[in-house]
Amino acid sequence: MPRHASSIRVSRTGRAFSAIVIACSLCSFAMSGCLRDAAHPWPDTPALPPESTADLSVAVDWAAVRGVIYDRCVTCHAEPGPAADLNLTLATSAQRSALEGRLIARINDAVFPMPPSGLLPEETRELLGRWAAQGAPIESSAEPRTWLDLSADLERADLSTEGERMGSAASSVVPLAVGDRGIGFLERMNGHWVGSMELMGQAMPWFAFDYRPIGPSHVHGIFEGGTMGNLMTSFFLARYRGVDTLVARNGGVLNGIYRTSYFVLDRIEERSGSTEYRFVDAIGGAEIMWMTLVFTEDRLEWEAYTSRMGEQPEPSRHMLFSAKRKSVDLAERAAVEVGFPSDEPLLDLPDGFAAPDWGSYGRATSASYMWEDRGLDAERMGVLAGDPVRIEHLTHLSRLTVSVERTPAIADATLLVYLSREPFTDESGSLRASGGSIRENVFDTVLLFPEIRRTQNDLTFTYLHPGEYELTIVADLDRDGIPGSGDPVGPSRRLVIEPGTHPRVIVDDVPP
Repeated sequence: MPRHASSIRVSRTGRAFSAIVIACSLCSFAMSGCLRDAAHPWPDTPALPPESTADLSVAVDWAAVRGVIYDRCVTCHAEPGPAADLNLTLATSAQRSALEGRLIARINDAVFPMPPSGLLPEETRELLGRWAAQGAPIESSAEPRTWLDLSADLERADLSTEGERMGSAASSVVPLAVGDRGIGFLERMNGHWVGSMELMGQAMPWFAFDYRPIGPSHVHGIFEGGTMGNLMTSFFLARYRGVDTLVARNGGVLNGIYRTSYFVLDRIEERSGSTEYRFVDAIGGAEIMWMTLVFTEDRLEWEAYTSRMGEQPEPSRHMLFSAKRKSVDLAERAAVEVGFPSDEPLLDLPDGFAAPDWGSYGRATSASYMWEDRGLDAERMGVLAGDPVRIEHLTHLSRLTVSVERTPAIADATLLVYLSREPFTDESGSLRASGGSIRENVFDTVLLFPEIRRTQNDLTFTYLHPGEYELTIVADLDRDGIPGSGDPVGPSRRLVIEPGTHPRVIVDDVPP
């Protein structure tokens, strides 16, 4: 179904409201704590980890350092609005941070490490330490990785196919034939899940996913992170090397980096009152990445483990989502619209997944398709990455652009955006609150909760389920990443998003 754009203007009728205190944002936690304040200056920083015996004189090429930075840092430390105002996509910025001691101190800080997931491998920290000790040079004789090429020549790129860069991939993964159990998993996955999230060692007491069918044998949910990007996981039936099984598609676009990874079901275990499903990397298997989903009645425990594409000797836990299914009616409506469920596979992969091209980075160890170019949209990067399932293939999903007309009072504020089932405000424009806070039963209807950074005014939701939503925007004046007593709250307004469309909402009623 073709997408079209339309505009909806919201009238200026807002007023200031009380605090909303029951919220967490992935963007806020992931981007916090990179710099110390004046009361906590950086100490003299040893170049190497305390346990290291590495030789500081061994030369380090900037290309190797750049590879670590792009792998581990630029998800948060990139324009627009880099975390801690540190843009590590600029070589000079990385160099300055290393010479000042900030970068080396944080990667060796066992209490508050960067990245927040934990200390990097010792050899990686030694590499960065030697580079800093040698004056942090930013000249290199090595070519950059193909999939991190910031100057992709689109005039020479074939955007209608996946290109000829892909070869066959050797894989020891043995898919599990699912039969009727495949549809059973997809039906269990459907619903609005609300619970807690532990991600990269950071605990968030509130988190939610909204899973609905988007095709006859395909269910989808997403965390929309806002102007930083998004992260989604969908599950579908596929015929993988002649076996009808389940496949998971995980990834998104974060700060201009496109990544999609594919997992294959290899195990189902029945336990007393619960069922566990395990998915492993479609090329590298469980040694590279894996995830388990355990269903016990209306409860879900979802864990994901990663080895950073094989860099770590074995995968460590990346995520734990513990949740209860609050409702299924949105998923049931979507099922009628798309003809779900059906046992017809979404993909036929007789040879498995094609090996992605990682350029000079080396042989692909994972079914992960990647590209970076901040000048390109998700469709074009998906083609260049060779992603076999791309956003343009998912015709039931929609987009939504929210544009905010800022007043001087909120010009520098991060905007917290909520799409929910119920409005946050009542007919008089007052917050639906109890004891000064939004009612818990109202907040638990939140489906998506991204941010608009203070340097921007627009946000586009991608991979958006069509349907009805309540849109509420909060100006985060105290910059703590959550609504507070001094944060203006705009009135909620109802939106209706049709399948395959791309409307635009212009909001000019967030009060001063």
